[in-house]
Amino acid sequence: MIRRVIITAAVALAGATGAAAPALAAGGPVNVGATVNGPTSTITLTGLAPAITFPAGNPGTTVSVPNAESYTVSTNDPLGMTLTITPGSAGFGALPNNQLAVQEMVTAPKPAVPFPGGTAPLQVDKELVAGTWNYGETWDFNIPPTAAPGALSETFTYLAVGN
Repeated sequence: MIRRVIITAAVALAGATGAAAPALAAGGPVNVGATVNGPTSTITLTGLAPAITFPAGNPGTTVSVPNAESYTVSTNDPLGMTLTITPGSAGFGALPNNQLAVQEMVTAPKPAVPFPGGTAPLQVDKELVAGTWNYGETWDFNIPPTAAPGALSETFTYLAVGN
């Protein structure tokens, strides 16, 4: 955009003074980089189990996996971190995410929090200072009364992000 304005101005000026238009050449893109010195923030999330398997259940019942996950999040970020769990899909053959709930069990049992449904993330925690936090979760699956028999599966992503 700026190049067009400059070219237009140069042509108008050349026409007004009777001088020949200046020669122009297009340049290529230039990458410009910089390094900022200072402390960097780190976040680690360790100890997640690779899978959670619910016991078989009947439509209209709730099945649970106590101690389904036990993990630790650490950060040196002075603003803390936010921890979420995000479902991978909401398609055919996937667990109905709005029927799943996670209950934190580490310091004192908290109320089970249901997933919002679809692929919306569930915020597990938000800490406002640097530190290390241990988590333990019980997962519940409220099997819909109209659920068809068969296996369902889903992939979830745990994500800890600095505030």
